[in-house]
Amino acid sequence: MKNIPAVLFLTSILSLAIEQDALAQKANKQPLQEVFQTELVYPQEKGEIQFTTTSRFHRFGGSTMLQVPLLIEYGLTANWQIELEWNAFTNMRRGDGGAVHGIGDVRLGVKRSFMNLHSTDFHAAVGLEVGLPLGDVDKELGEGLLGYEPFFILAKDFPAFRRMQVFSQVGVEFVRRVRNKTDEKSEPPANEFSWNSGLFMPAGRLCFTTELNWNTNRWNRDGTDDQLYFTPGMVLKLPMTWELGVGVAVGLNNRSDSSRIIVKLTHEFGSSDEGKGDDKVKLTSARAAKGRE
Repeated sequence: MKNIPAVLFLTSILSLAIEQDALAQKANKQPLQEVFQTELVYPQEKGEIQFTTTSRFHRFGGSTMLQVPLLIEYGLTANWQIELEWNAFTNMRRGDGGAVHGIGDVRLGVKRSFMNLHSTDFHAAVGLEVGLPLGDVDKELGEGLLGYEPFFILAKDFPAFRRMQVFSQVGVEFVRRVRNKTDEKSEPPANEFSWNSGLFMPAGRLCFTTELNWNTNRWNRDGTDDQLYFTPGMVLKLPMTWELGVGVAVGLNNRSDSSRIIVKLTHEFGSSDEGKGDDKVKLTSARAAKGRE
């Protein structure tokens, strides 16, 4: 009988520790894998492969274009990942009735993520992408440019607001022409600045997203591109680590496509939660959970 208070005390301490551990794991779950036109800060787990197929339907002037890029990401460590994106199919119908189809360019990338900086809800990532010109320049399936794009991502979680996250990505792509059109002079290459910002808010298995996307090269070598989009969307988390997203990019200036419809399907292989039908626990540090206690 004398040991009952001690047992109750130890039981309370153990229950509190289990509850805090559960809360820490819950805080470190990744709400979603991809948004629509912005790179997120999250890395892949070590040995994990993520496959994403996207359908983009563009409408500009009297022309329409369907693109189907494929994206593969692989986690080298808990913080480093590599990726390959290939525009596997493009079908473009011009306003004059002509049509072309074929493959497009390839991009290779590497990213280093820094999760829960100094045990806070801030995250950051730096990366580099290299664009390789495989698409037919004469058919306008590629630009014929070799590009190098360093980028930086900053994100902030708001756990009290349904684990909402605000994110921003900036990058500069340095390009040089390596392939020209056969029958006419190609435009001189111009380096491009990109800025993408937005937020997402989970609501059960749904996640609502909003992005503002800006790409411009007008600041360099008399560039003519200046595209600005507002991109709302929804992402549904499916069983077995599948994810389905639908978004609409609305052009906000006369240099942008009038609209883009974007559908993304994502699946992970080798995830720690694969086959459990639950959200993936990312390898963010346990120190972040302790820092929030």
